Amino acid sequence: MRSHRGLVFGVIAAALTAGVLTSAFVRPEAKLAAAETCYGPCNSVTLLSLSRTEVFYGDEHDETFTVFVLAGFRSADPPTGTVAVKAQATTLCTATLHHGIGTCSPAARALPAGFYRVAAVYGGNSSFGGSTSARHDLTVLRGIRRRFAHVADSRARVAHERARLEHERARLEHERARLEHERVRMEHEAGREP
Repeated sequence: MRSHRGLVFGVIAAALTAGVLTSAFVRPEAKLAAAETCYGPCNSVTLLSLSRTEVFYGDEHDETFTVFVLAGFRSADPPTGTVAVKAQATTLCTATLHHGIGTCSPAARALPAGFYRVAAVYGGNSSFGGSTSARHDLTVLRGIRRRFAHVADSRARVAHERARLEHERARLEHERARLEHERVRMEHEAGREP
């Protein structure tokens, strides 16, 4: 059975290397002694990382929550199950753990504009007790810039349609000139006939 200290610091080191976690996310509980042994439901340690601290209302799905659930004692396998990411009493999304790690994103318009404290809540399973991560700040901004972006998109579509119509007008003008040239040619040919 491998040392849990190695497992804990291996996961945390990998997360730090990948830029998913910063040292500020690592709570003291993650440094439990490897010599401790658990009989019955074991303690767990839950960590949470946010991909961004600000999102626009309507674009909440751009946020990605990454959760880590570590065994608080020696364990051959990491905790399994699901983790709910919550802002106060509102569940934003639920992550399924794979090797102790999971990700999820909230739905669009999941939260009104405002300031929130977000935490990951692991409910536990038959082998591990539940645990809650430290809370992290998340700000949902009013979608003014987003609406401006939609206006810009609409203007771009109008400009594109105007250019398309101008191209079509030029094509019809070219076709009219071709037909006029053909008419003149036919009259010229008719005038040459005896």
